[in-house]
Amino acid sequence: MRLLLRNVKACSAAFCHFHFDLLEITIVNFVSHRRFVANRCVAKQQSALRNLPQPTTWFNFFPRFPCPCITMETLSGLVKTTLPNYLSGLPIPNTFGGWFRLGFKDWLSLVPPTAALGGLVYMSYLAFCPEARPKPSTKVNRTIRPAEAKVVDMIDIEDIGEKAAFCRCWKSKNWPYCDGSHGAHNKECQDNLGPVVVQRKKN
Repeated sequence: MRLLLRNVKACSAAFCHFHFDLLEITIVNFVSHRRFVANRCVAKQQSALRNLPQPTTWFNFFPRFPCPCITMETLSGLVKTTLPNYLSGLPIPNTFGGWFRLGFKDWLSLVPPTAALGGLVYMSYLAFCPEARPKPSTKVNRTIRPAEAKVVDMIDIEDIGEKAAFCRCWKSKNWPYCDGSHGAHNKECQDNLGPVVVQRKKN
C-alpha cells in the first residue's frame, strides 16, 4: 500500500512538473510571437512615415550638405571652439613694438588669416562700392588702325563715281567704305547705325 502511494505521488509530481514546463514553453512562445508582431508593426509604421511627403519649411529650400558628417554640431564646434582656438594661438603682440620682435615662423603663420581678411574686405568693397566696379569701355573703334592716334582718311571727289557709301560703325572690312557690317551690329545691339552716302548732284 505504501509503495502504491509512493508511485501515485511520484506520478502526480511528474505530471505537475510536465504541465508546468509545457505552460512555461507556451508562455515564452506567446511572448516571442507578440514581440515579433509588435516589431513588424513598428517597422511598417516607420516605413510609412518615411514615404510621407516632407512638410515645406524654410530650411527645405536650402541645399543639403552631401557629406553626412557636416552637421550643425560640426558647424557650431567650428565657430565656438576651433576658430577661437586658432585665433587665440596667433602670435599677435600686445604692443606695437612687439611686431618687430616676431620671428619668421610667426610672420608665416599670420599670412593665411591676413590673406583671408584682405580677400573678404576686397570682395565687400567690390560688392558695395559702385566706384570700385570696372566701368564699361566706351571705345568705338577696336579694329581699324588701332595704333594711330587719330584715323583720318582723305578721298578725292573725282574718285567717287555716281555714289559711294562710307562706314560709320567702325566695323567695315573695306574701310572707309561700307560693307554692310552695321546690319549685324544693329540686329545684335538694337542700334540704328547706317552709312554716310555721298553722291554726285545730277545736272
